[in-house]
Amino acid sequence: MSSLMQHDGVCSKDGVRLLCYLVEKGNDWEKYNGPNSYNPSPEGTAFTNYKELIPGTKEPVLYAFYRKPAKMWGCWVVFRYFGKEHAPDLSVPIALFRLPRGAVRLNDEAAKEYWRS
Repeated sequence: MSSLMQHDGVCSKDGVRLLCYLVEKGNDWEKYNGPNSYNPSPEGTAFTNYKELIPGTKEPVLYAFYRKPAKMWGCWVVFRYFGKEHAPDLSVPIALFRLPRGAVRLNDEAAKEYWRS
């Protein structure tokens, strides 16, 4: 079984649709991800922008970009973006510091449907 089994299922001739949101380094970044850290973690990051899709809740703004699988690494599908190979967890959006080439913002209705599914 591959990690694509956890994916939301959107594929096209351009490849697999990967979802992401933007983060920035927070106050605890060095603690969790610095040179003395044993377990790199998304802790210490902060979302850069939110959208209130349902009154009283705020979710990170989602972006979509397409990539074709490069190879497999165990059960993980490897994709290339930012000039490197990545094996992201496809069951959740990817936290990134900048947008990859070709990324487009999801409209509010599509983002709301994703966050509420």
